[in-house]
Amino acid sequence: MKIKKDVQIAIAIVAELRLHDDYVRLEDLKIDSTISFLEQIAAKLSRADITTVKRGPGGGIKLASTLPISFYTIARALGEFKETILKSDHNSMNQLRKNIVEAYKNTKV
Repeated sequence: MKIKKDVQIAIAIVAELRLHDDYVRLEDLKIDSTISFLEQIAAKLSRADITTVKRGPGGGIKLASTLPISFYTIARALGEFKETILKSDHNSMNQLRKNIVEAYKNTKV
């Protein structure tokens, strides 16, 4: 399974924010991406309550919790793993998808 670029970047953001206790400007993250793309991903992470965002002086982005965050939670925030994919368990493709989702749920950042 190939992880989409936006999910890869979101995982990188979360991993890097683990290194900081306070707000960090997106520009200061060591992630190879444009600021506008980082802003889009940061907004999705914030809407999912994974991060908090503070505007103005001393502002930036930080993790909303110190608890581990699963890859699954991050991917869901980016729109991956729609529940409709998981409704049917009648064929091997859906079972494979369920197995991948379980692996994501158990992998923490």
